[in-house]
Amino acid sequence: MPYYQPQYPGQSPQSGYSYNPGYQPPAGPPPSGPPPVPMQSYPGTQQPYYPPPPGPPPGHPHAPHSGSGYSPLYHPPSAQPNAYYQQPPAGYYPPPQGPPPSMNQGFTPPNIHPPSQAPPISYYLNTAVPTPDPQNPHQPPPPAGGYDPTSDYEAVRKATKGFGTKESLLISTLAPLDSMKMAVLSSAFRAKSGKDLVSVIEKETSGHFRDVLRGTVLGPLWYDVDLVQQALNGFGTNETLLTEVIADRTPSDLNLLAMAYQIRYHRSLESAVKSDLSMKTERLYTMILANNRPPDNAPVDHALVESDVQSLYKAGQGKIGTDEIAFCEVIVNRSRPHLAAISGHMQFTLLYLVGGAKPRPKHGITSQNAGVWRDAKLLEASMKGFGTKDKQLGWRVVRGHWDRQRFQAVKDAYQRKYKKTLEKRVDGETSGDQKKILLALITDRMRSLIPTLLAFSACCGLSAGQQIYDVWQTTWDRSKLFTSSPPSSPINFGSSGSSSDLTIRVDDGSVAQEIAGFGGTLTDSAALTLNNLKSRNSNNYWNLLRYMFDTTDGANAAGLSYVRVPIGASDFSASVYSLDDNSDDTSFSQFDINRAPSYLFSILKDIYSVNPRVKIHILPWSPPAWMKDNGSMKGGTLKSNMVQYYSTYLLKAAQAFQRMGFPLYAISIQNEPQNDNPTYPTCTMTPSMEGQIGMSLRDKLNSNGLSGVKIIGFEHNWVYAGDYPVSLMQSYGSAFDGVGFHCYEGSVANQDAFHQAFPSKSIYFTECAGTVGSDWWSDMKWYIDNLWIGSLDHYSKSGLMWNIALDGNGNPKLPGSNSCQPPCRALVNVNSDGSYSYNQEFISMAHVAKATIPKDPGGPSAKRLGVSLSGSLGWAVRVGAFVTDRSGSGEPSRYSLVVMNWNDGGSNGWNPVPVKATINFRGMQASYIFPVGITTMWWYA
Repeated sequence: MPYYQPQYPGQSPQSGYSYNPGYQPPAGPPPSGPPPVPMQSYPGTQQPYYPPPPGPPPGHPHAPHSGSGYSPLYHPPSAQPNAYYQQPPAGYYPPPQGPPPSMNQGFTPPNIHPPSQAPPISYYLNTAVPTPDPQNPHQPPPPAGGYDPTSDYEAVRKATKGFGTKESLLISTLAPLDSMKMAVLSSAFRAKSGKDLVSVIEKETSGHFRDVLRGTVLGPLWYDVDLVQQALNGFGTNETLLTEVIADRTPSDLNLLAMAYQIRYHRSLESAVKSDLSMKTERLYTMILANNRPPDNAPVDHALVESDVQSLYKAGQGKIGTDEIAFCEVIVNRSRPHLAAISGHMQFTLLYLVGGAKPRPKHGITSQNAGVWRDAKLLEASMKGFGTKDKQLGWRVVRGHWDRQRFQAVKDAYQRKYKKTLEKRVDGETSGDQKKILLALITDRMRSLIPTLLAFSACCGLSAGQQIYDVWQTTWDRSKLFTSSPPSSPINFGSSGSSSDLTIRVDDGSVAQEIAGFGGTLTDSAALTLNNLKSRNSNNYWNLLRYMFDTTDGANAAGLSYVRVPIGASDFSASVYSLDDNSDDTSFSQFDINRAPSYLFSILKDIYSVNPRVKIHILPWSPPAWMKDNGSMKGGTLKSNMVQYYSTYLLKAAQAFQRMGFPLYAISIQNEPQNDNPTYPTCTMTPSMEGQIGMSLRDKLNSNGLSGVKIIGFEHNWVYAGDYPVSLMQSYGSAFDGVGFHCYEGSVANQDAFHQAFPSKSIYFTECAGTVGSDWWSDMKWYIDNLWIGSLDHYSKSGLMWNIALDGNGNPKLPGSNSCQPPCRALVNVNSDGSYSYNQEFISMAHVAKATIPKDPGGPSAKRLGVSLSGSLGWAVRVGAFVTDRSGSGEPSRYSLVVMNWNDGGSNGWNPVPVKATINFRGMQASYIFPVGITTMWWYA
């Protein structure tokens, strides 16, 4: 695809870095149509360019472009990422009117979510819910990802109108809805009919079917309020029910529950519980409601664990009976990983709490597996013995089904433990409409992500009726930012599609490279920035990590899975250091991994806890100073007699990371071996020298149990793709898995030169940096075109940016370094008040990361597929296609598309136009209208 590549004014291609500053449009439409981006001229010249410049400017590899500023997805100190915003709520960055701001137009965001204003979306039981409003309990909820409740409203009216109730219609209509859609439907039902949907369900249904359906309509938060009141009403307290609702909740869950209970019953939850209980039991629940429990995904303080074990031992030692309160003091004020004791007459409550800390021993505690084995046992307990405990079974299924990914883990645990599916067990223990509604919630049958027909389509080709679903979108005007946007009606493949000006043809017979992952670099500065956020606002810190790195299928997260980590200092460190700065220490007796700041490993450990399969790639910016010809880590080159010692240094670094619990994916010899900048750690190396080090390191890794660690060579700019890395592979290719490329000089198409020379070697795209102040939408287009789809089209297995996190000014960085001028922008900005915002680098990357993560935990990674475009609007989109195979034989593969519509007007004036496309797959067609922006979608076959 041809590109126009202007230079900066007054700069020749040979002077410094001649990286193209402007957005590169595709080969444009016919002469009668507008190019995707308006062409302008540099001030005072006739030299054309495509503004605003999204790429790095000349001068230094870490110094891209400048322009107008915008930071999307801002998260104030108490906010969480939200999958449901369609239009930004009051106070969010307003979408621009007309084209994005020009280079000379700064953009200053207003204050967002002042302390008195709660965000309209909260999370309860790990599920999005409308935030309760004490002043206006019936205010309409925010939109639910494009959901239109009209047809569901009509279906409910039809099911409850006239003689007799149509229970099956109620089930098929209500069971598929998530909590946000249910809230929207309930609000619409009240507005259109003047009736409360819950009241209608109570009137028109009966028995255990009514109980389950009523709980489903209430949604997770208000159903728990209802269950608490049920537990406290009547003769005696239903401690089993009360325990399940409040005893294993996160601090944020308890806050929301208490708020909602106060709104509904006009008294505090704590006072209601106290008035109904007494003595030690009352003290236990009072401690729980005091809400001093830390976040469950915070790292375990092992010293505190040991202290708690001693306290629990003393509480039970040498006593008649056990000091339950001493036990509870520890148990209710610790995260799940600390819970390890049980005793006393409050046995069920303690078992429930402790059960949340006991997944299978071979798995660590994560937000996904916490308590799943306990909950599997409780579901069985509802059906075990003579007769089924219908009420218990009902509330356990209803409460569990909202968080689909966790409920799937519970069902998997149930099947492994009891050798039968939960569906089959419930089918045999219940009957009538109660059975139907429970099975609909358990199997997700009415909203099935993988319908039954997929078992047929997997072996016999795609069937008519197959659906596209789970659409994620970002729009040019920022009204959607990596937002889950499921279609309001099914997008079905059929034997023929409606006519359109664009056909996207996915060729599943053309399978290319496997995708290793997407991510960024955890420099010392990035780690310090995140560590400061962790100290100031732990909840925001963990929300950020989960949103970025959680690869769990179905999670509201991008699923980043690749992290580079410097060995020693870089230009984003507090000072210059290596892991062995003792002069001439060729025995490496003074080698110490802990010369790196402790927060680097603390943050890496936290990332690893969120994504235990993250790929960790380590590499140095410079050897130790005593190994170099200039005696400094800044500039210079490695002494020729230090090749063997340097390879040992790299081996010891790899071993140290492994000992710290970080399995390595890859190691590189030298970051940017042709960069000799004297203001921060750098080192030049010839291909021959790097190759000799690589050969020596390969032997040492193999001899020390690290044969699976890949060595990635080069790690420098595109422009040299046919030169340095080719020479490296010609003489020393057996040591290297492949090479890495950076974006700061040349074009992504240069990767082809290396691939043509060594098609069996891997290509990794490992670094690029945005610049503070550049234009948001131009950046989005450039990143998709050149990096996240472009680099993959040119055979890369990965897509990484530079720093994972910095402040809004591109700091902190090494004092005296002249890199990143203007300042570099990270994937996420973290502010001193504990707030943060995701930048365009992350938002654009998230779309392709989401499309390529494994479907199954530890399962196969995605592979790139062939895709072709035809029709008069073939120029208007940029498309990547992928297939992700499954762990189990016979399970359908996931096919995904990432489509960028960049039909935003051009020289005829700013005019973003949606594009209607026909998606052609295995001879079947589906139609979709792509807004100007980025869309990710997938289906199974």
